[in-house]
Amino acid sequence: MGRDHGDVQLLIEMSHTFANEERYLLQPTKTVALNMKHSKRISAAVQNINFKPGEQNLNSADSSIHLGITRTTSVCETAEVNIEGNISNARRALYSLFEAGLHGHNGLDHKSMLDIYKCFVLPVLTYGIEIFIPKSTLINQHELFQRKTIKQLLSLPNKIADLCVFILTKLLPIKAIYHLKILNFFNNICGQSETSTERQILLRQLSVKSGNSASWINCVRPLPAKYELGEADEYLEKPLNKSQWRSKIHKNCSQLLETIYWQNILHLYLPKIHEH
Repeated sequence: MGRDHGDVQLLIEMSHTFANEERYLLQPTKTVALNMKHSKRISAAVQNINFKPGEQNLNSADSSIHLGITRTTSVCETAEVNIEGNISNARRALYSLFEAGLHGHNGLDHKSMLDIYKCFVLPVLTYGIEIFIPKSTLINQHELFQRKTIKQLLSLPNKIADLCVFILTKLLPIKAIYHLKILNFFNNICGQSETSTERQILLRQLSVKSGNSASWINCVRPLPAKYELGEADEYLEKPLNKSQWRSKIHKNCSQLLETIYWQNILHLYLPKIHEH
């Protein structure tokens, strides 16, 4: 990644040289250039620039898939494409599990269906959401898909209050899962060695980026304080190992997330119930 053509070309040549030394080929269909749209002026300037890994020109593309996550030329578009893709893949996972009894009428018992949903569908639905920065409207699309799916599995009518879904299943809302995945990813980076690139980038982002920036670190910064876990800088200075993280953060944070969101749900739906 870079803003200057010479710097980017140098990085590409380094990758090409390393591939030749290790005797493997860079696939032309997967090795493409994405011109990120930081601004209209910069986008117009880089549209006609070509990069060369060796003697061949590097193809320019509007999107590229790496490790199941689609990257586009816009941050907002990247989130939208991946959210829509996750919902589509989760729906396919549901259809593939019909033969196993994952359906509301004459299917498995409710507990078994919820366990299958948590193991096989929910990870697909939330895959990679801690990497990009989805807006609240995109999170609501995830939430709507989950509520509708659970109602169908439990043979509940669509008109029933959403509060019943949370009471019967004790599932965390998608936003809570999103926060938990961000915290887990943040701790994984903190636990790396001080010479690792990811940790150095994280440390720099915490030091440089302001609260008004659209950087990913601004999604991480308020979460430890929000869930009474201290400050984000503390985990960089004294990183926790996996067992400490699992006991102090994962378990306690899940309980705290459940308490906070249950309070929000009750505060949201109880007035409506009293009105009826």
